[in-house]
Amino acid sequence: MAVCFEGLVISHFLEPVEVPDQGAVDDFLPAYDPDHVLLSPKKIMHLSVTVNDHYFMEYKYQQQEAMNNAKAVIKEVDEEFGEKFGRNYGGLLKPYRMEDAEVAILSMGSSAGLARIAVDELREEGVPIGSIKLRVFRPFPEEELQAIVGNLKLLIVLDRDVSIGMGGIVYSDVAGSLYPLKSKPALKSYITGLGGRVLKVNELKKLAMSALSEIEQGEVDKPALWVGVRGLE
Repeated sequence: MAVCFEGLVISHFLEPVEVPDQGAVDDFLPAYDPDHVLLSPKKIMHLSVTVNDHYFMEYKYQQQEAMNNAKAVIKEVDEEFGEKFGRNYGGLLKPYRMEDAEVAILSMGSSAGLARIAVDELREEGVPIGSIKLRVFRPFPEEELQAIVGNLKLLIVLDRDVSIGMGGIVYSDVAGSLYPLKSKPALKSYITGLGGRVLKVNELKKLAMSALSEIEQGEVDKPALWVGVRGLE
């Protein structure tokens, strides 16, 4: 499991936070007693190869199974946290205004807040749009995503990342997850916001409407586009 942090965005902003009571936190979390943090000559640890080549295949299989099993644990802990502290965060995915949506914006991190604002404004203009916040990237919520996009005409994927030589990292996983579906939305990939570059609400609304217009015309022109690159405007 990887914990990702938008260092160029989140670390440059201030916002109010609600800090729970320490006693309630201590009651919710297990005691912090790590076994493998400090190096000691009295407790020798092996820090290199974890398994030899004879069992490497089995080792990687066990890692994959552990990651798959983490999905249920994430959902369970999210529900338990919500019951204890009065708020939860949606588990693996957080859909927003998706009940009757024909098009949706999928994003991660701070982009999800921007997407919700764009959705609200477009809804006021009569556009049947929703958003999906990807809260967990690994394990990737393949089945959960499949369950909520089947009726969409279009799914827009915002990537604040890039796998050089391939494209948006999230887009690639989304495309692979939806491929087995007989009925699936068209996909549009936007790579934006690299290095902390700002994508504004009005810009996102224009991107969404442009992509929706393509769908209504029966095709998607250039499914992957870079947004805000100087010299490409």
